[in-house]
Amino acid sequence: MRALRARHSGVALQTRAVPIAKRVAGLRAGDFDVGLTRPPLVDDIDTEVVFTESVAALLPGTTRWSGRAELELAELADEPWVLTTRSSWPPWHRHFDAVFARAAFAPRVVQRRTSPQNLLALVAAGVGVTRLPLSRSLPGSGVVFVAVAGDVATSCSPGAPRPRRRRSSSSLGSCARWHGGSAGRGQGAVIARTAGLAAAAPRLAR
Repeated sequence: MRALRARHSGVALQTRAVPIAKRVAGLRAGDFDVGLTRPPLVDDIDTEVVFTESVAALLPGTTRWSGRAELELAELADEPWVLTTRSSWPPWHRHFDAVFARAAFAPRVVQRRTSPQNLLALVAAGVGVTRLPLSRSLPGSGVVFVAVAGDVATSCSPGAPRPRRRRSSSSLGSCARWHGGSAGRGQGAVIARTAGLAAAAPRLAR
C-alpha cells in the first residue's frame, strides 16, 4: 500500500478482507475493482501474476521429515490429512484434487476446517498433515514446514470481468513487484474500490 500511494498519490484506497467466494462475486458485481488472491481459477476474470512461492508440507514437530529440506508429495500418501472445506472455493479444490492425482494418491482426510489457521492448529496437535504456501510458516508453532518438490503457489491480481476491466491492476502488480517480499506475506487478501481508480494490497497473515 505504501508503494502504491507513493506512485499514485491521488488515489484513495479502501480495503476489505473477504473470503474468496465474496471476492469473486464482488468483482463480478462491480463492488470491487481489484483484489490480491491465489488465482480464482474462473474464466471470466482476468488475472495478473504478482508473485510465486514454494508450497510446503506442514508436519507435526515430531515428524521424521523434520531434517529434510524438501520432500515429494507422494511420500505423504499414507499420512492422515487435514484440509479446508470443499465448499470454501470449489475451483481451488478441483485443482488440489489434480495435484494429488499427479502424485498418484487420494489423501485420507480426517478433518476439514475453514481456514489455514485452523489447519495449522490441527497439524500442531498431531491430527494430520497438510500443504500450504511456505509464507504461512510460523516459528515456534510446533509445525515443521518442508518444501514440496516442484509445487508452487501463485498470487495474482484479479480485476473486473473483461467487458469492464479498469487500469488499476497493472499499477498494483508493478507496485507489488517493486516493493518486494513485504507485498507477498500470507495467503489472505484485501480488495479495494475507489470512485475512479481502484487498487488492492495484501493482508499480512501471520
